Amino acid sequence: MKYFIHHNESFPPHYDLILDSGGAIETFRIPEDFFFDLVSGSPVEYEEFKGTDIKGAAISCEAAKVAVEDSGDYTVSKSGNIILKGGRITGELVIERGSRKITLIPG
Repeated sequence: MKYFIHHNESFPPHYDLILDSGGAIETFRIPEDFFFDLVSGSPVEYEEFKGTDIKGAAISCEAAKVAVEDSGDYTVSKSGNIILKGGRITGELVIERGSRKITLIPG
């Protein structure tokens, strides 16, 4: 399973954390101002999109305004958390769906 982090400069600027399981896409949109908090281990609020491919995940952007910030593999732990192993970001992603918060425990 693969993950990607895109920085989108469109208004409002944000990051998309995209989890691709091979059969479905799940996207967590994080406001640009809170992305540093996320990679520092603080919980941040997110917007969620789901789909079967990138277009189905409701990601709308202009190609010239999007940059891939990181990518890599991920697995799901027994507790249901996401283990990221990327070029720049590694750690355990804790998703609190009820409160719409996401926390990265750097690893």
